[in-house]
Amino acid sequence: MPSEFVTKAFEPLLSLAIPVLFIILLIKLFFWKTGDILFFLLKKVIFPKEKKQKNISLNTKDEFDRRLSTSYFYSKRPISQVEQKLYYTLNRAVPDLLVLPQVAFSQFLGTRGGDPKENWSLFCTARQKVVDFLICDKAFNIICAIELDDSSHDNKAEDDWKRDEILKEAGINCIRYEVNQVPTH
Repeated sequence: MPSEFVTKAFEPLLSLAIPVLFIILLIKLFFWKTGDILFFLLKKVIFPKEKKQKNISLNTKDEFDRRLSTSYFYSKRPISQVEQKLYYTLNRAVPDLLVLPQVAFSQFLGTRGGDPKENWSLFCTARQKVVDFLICDKAFNIICAIELDDSSHDNKAEDDWKRDEILKEAGINCIRYEVNQVPTH
């Protein structure tokens, strides 16, 4: 009984759906962009998808506290103690310049020259790397990059070389300090 009611209630709508979709397909053949937009909109109206439920919802405090994992977030200092010393030393040494700590390469490097796919592929090799300090003038033009080689750089000579080559290719000089050679004044 309920299926008959549903069929009769939606029969006029379904009888219109096929001619409307046919017209949209014709429009799509002649006007690619317009047809795509209309086809997308009508598809959403006539054949809506059910929304999927998310496994873990973090919308309220109670839901957040009841999540399945025992992991949690905590805050930490964005730079190490040695990096802090070098940061303050650099600020005193170059008071007219900006010292920016922990800057992702994606914030100051771009790629060009190849096709878009090649450029993106090249960009992806560097975008998640981070420079310890970026020295800029007041207009944020880059003067140089500074890397502090601490214990996190152990056994990573090849990674450091790649990082230096990327910076050199972009025309950015990189100054490296060993932890035991950090200037204090």
